[in-house]
Amino acid sequence: MSTLQIAEIFYSIQGEGVSCGRTTGFIRLGGCTLGCQWCDTKYSWPGRAVWTIERILHTVTAFPARRVVVTGGRAF
Repeated sequence: MSTLQIAEIFYSIQGEGVSCGRTTGFIRLGGCTLGCQWCDTKYSWPGRAVWTIERILHTVTAFPARRVVVTGGRAF
């Protein structure tokens, strides 16, 4: 079963790019090892729980949004 390290999953308004102002589900991955000085989500670096892909999809598809952004962390 495939898994990802999750820092948080939430529903909000996209604040950047071509989808700015649109409702969006966000999947913030944990475990980033880059340590960028300008990072605004350093709290996600250590990571959090490990979730299955099925749990992630179940959570994000419950949001009333047609867009999903995967951000941060690492996917392996």
